[in-house]
Amino acid sequence: IGWAYNTNGQPIPNPATASAASGWREFGSMDLSGAPLNTSSRVGGYTLTPTEYANGFSTRAQIFSGFNGGWNPTP
Repeated sequence: IGWAYNTNGQPIPNPATASAASGWREFGSMDLSGAPLNTSSRVGGYTLTPTEYANGFSTRAQIFSGFNGGWNPTP
């Protein structure tokens, strides 16, 4: 199914309809052999386009820029 959507105590997405700007997002999901996953039946999430990913989610600084004044944890 993909996203755990109000199943077995898992959280309900907030917002209910995800977008590139908010909600549960994913990009480049693949199986263990590296084949792309078909995410078309996902419920409650959003699959980023390559442009959306590059414009806001391709670096650690971009991902955490809106959290706690720009927190940038190191691995």
